[in-house]
Amino acid sequence: RTTTWTHDTAGRPNPPTVADNLLVATSDQGDVTALAASTGDTQWTRTFGDDHQRASIPAPPAVDDDYVYITADGSAVQGIYALDRETGETQWEIPGPNIPEPLVRTEDVVLASYDRYELVAFDAGSGDRQWSKAMYDGGLFSPAIGHSRVFSADEKTVYALAVADGGIHWEQDLDVAGSPLVVGESVVVPTTDRIVGLSIEDGSELWTLSERSVTGCVPVSRGLLYTSGNTVTLRTNCD
Repeated sequence: RTTTWTHDTAGRPNPPTVADNLLVATSDQGDVTALAASTGDTQWTRTFGDDHQRASIPAPPAVDDDYVYITADGSAVQGIYALDRETGETQWEIPGPNIPEPLVRTEDVVLASYDRYELVAFDAGSGDRQWSKAMYDGGLFSPAIGHSRVFSADEKTVYALAVADGGIHWEQDLDVAGSPLVVGESVVVPTTDRIVGLSIEDGSELWTLSERSVTGCVPVSRGLLYTSGNTVTLRTNCD
């Protein structure tokens, strides 16, 4: 019950991102702060927006050894920003896109799920566009990563793409209700009326669970922790 440290943000905070001893806190009022995870000491802070309107940081950032990657959404500032991990200074930016879902950092790219129509891979070091995949059924979800593949989904289809070039390995039609997850050798997808486990190799259906209104899915070892209604459930051997 001991409180080690606290950090206050302007506006509603996102879940923090922790990488080694760095914790990055963000909020819907444009705050981005890097802190020492063990002590709470502030390393640097940034505010996105202007004197009239702060931009929202709609999702937790991605972090690697060099950069903190965030998205901002506001009338004065909107787009993707790579900030120096040590100083918070902007290293590259892509003005314009609205990215409400978390960015995903893997291999040498950052993956961005545009609001309704496209998954785009940017070079993590320079921000140069590497490849993109058009999505046609709206409501893109943040992708999952595993086995050198990207598992992305809109509201009607799950796609397995090559990290290197975005080439399609397979696609599977489902009424998707949440972001896919990689659990062992399967891709777990929440749908409108069940949870579905798909084969990583070919997208074939391995198993299903009849669950409605599933939220908060978290992979745990070879299992899955999720909430449905007022119940929290742990399923094991989900691969």
